Amino acid sequence: MKRVILIVYLLILALPAWARNWEYYFEYKGSAPLNKKQRVFLKLKEETRYKDGVNYYRKSSFGLSKKIGSNLEVSLFYAFKEKRKGGWNKLHMFWPQVDYKRSFKKFALASSTKFERHCYSNTYKFREKLKIILPVNKKLKFFIGDEGRLFSLFDNPYFGENEALCGFDAKLFKDFALEIYYDLRRIKSAGNWQNTNCLRTVMDFKF
Repeated sequence: MKRVILIVYLLILALPAWARNWEYYFEYKGSAPLNKKQRVFLKLKEETRYKDGVNYYRKSSFGLSKKIGSNLEVSLFYAFKEKRKGGWNKLHMFWPQVDYKRSFKKFALASSTKFERHCYSNTYKFREKLKIILPVNKKLKFFIGDEGRLFSLFDNPYFGENEALCGFDAKLFKDFALEIYYDLRRIKSAGNWQNTNCLRTVMDFKF
């Protein structure tokens, strides 16, 4: 199983060179305890996106989180991101986040709620992600999910983006997990929905 996942992962790394009709997202993130007794953690994340073999988006974020009970975690994040439009535009944002996960007999339900402040455009965005997680074995899980976004919450709010998710989460080692999944991203522009196929990988480290 580990060899199969490694081969798939190496193939995915090469996608930006030839997958002209797709976008590719690569993320790595880490979590380190600041106070184990109080269950407070430092969160770090780096994300890059590719389209037509070119890196057009980068985002670095960090935050503090606190676990409340066994199912709930609250966080506050700041992010610095860059988008390529001719040159690189430098943008800033921050958001509070609430993550909840509940396990049942044969599946788990996870949600992630974000309320984003986009400083560069003086706007707010609400994001809600829901996932149904189905274990394949002790180390591999299959999931399906959806994430919707509301734009301009305090000035003519509208539903402007949605992502349908489907993929696998593999815990390869005690402190390392790998996600590989498909993301159908839909963005509303000039009254019409534009679809983009995205293949995403996430490397998750625990320190």
